[in-house]
Amino acid sequence: AYIEEIMKNTKDMMDRMKSIYVLIRTLGTSGRQEVAVEKAFHFLGLLGEDFPDDVSLTDIQSALASTKTKLAKYSHDQILTSLPRLTDEKKHWAMVILAVFLPYVYTVCPNYIPLIACIMVDTSLASGLCRESASGFFHVGVVSIGYFGEVEYGYQLSKLSLSILQLFNARSLYPKMKCLMNGYVSFWVEPLQSTAMSLAESYEEALMVGDVEYAMIGSTVSCMQNIVCGRELFAMEKEMDALATQMAQMNQTYNLFGLISMHK
Repeated sequence: AYIEEIMKNTKDMMDRMKSIYVLIRTLGTSGRQEVAVEKAFHFLGLLGEDFPDDVSLTDIQSALASTKTKLAKYSHDQILTSLPRLTDEKKHWAMVILAVFLPYVYTVCPNYIPLIACIMVDTSLASGLCRESASGFFHVGVVSIGYFGEVEYGYQLSKLSLSILQLFNARSLYPKMKCLMNGYVSFWVEPLQSTAMSLAESYEEALMVGDVEYAMIGSTVSCMQNIVCGRELFAMEKEMDALATQMAQMNQTYNLFGLISMHK
């Protein structure tokens, strides 16, 4: 209610963006991902980022091919050292909204993930880097692995995403990206025991910067990887029960649903 009141009493779109960001994240973490995604797409349209009504495999292949062609013109060092910083306020807020609603898109309409990732990388290459660029590079890497089996290419892009956060000294986002990397990419290359341990570490790191959402996500994926690694199931059940209680106390409904599904 407070957020909606703020939005109602501000006339300038840019003045409303912080409230919009909080609204989307609050809706997503409280289990209302469909509403979060619907509102994000609406506000992105107002910022000039329009999306098609549906996404086909051809659309995904075309978008990724175009983005990879643009990426091929730069080494990773050149991306970090020669690209300007993103200064356009409208484009920057679009990047912020794209980054914050990506986790909920996985649940609601995952076929849009490749388009969103490509838009974020294309914007970064054309208009400059911002700390949210890291999310775009990471997800292009995930798409490259998931759709086309390009493991090394995707792994290197995910490492680049961590370097982008370091470039901007974005300490508050580093645990989130570390969680995503170890949860969705690193296990293709590194031992699963190692990524499970890193995820457990990212739980503490995320809490230290106030990112409860990704502390819970990291813990959930760590539990899943530990089960696959063969950890004793009784011990894992106790750990997951304690985690579920913590999620409920922190109103992490979205993550709690995922943990309960895995527990069953």
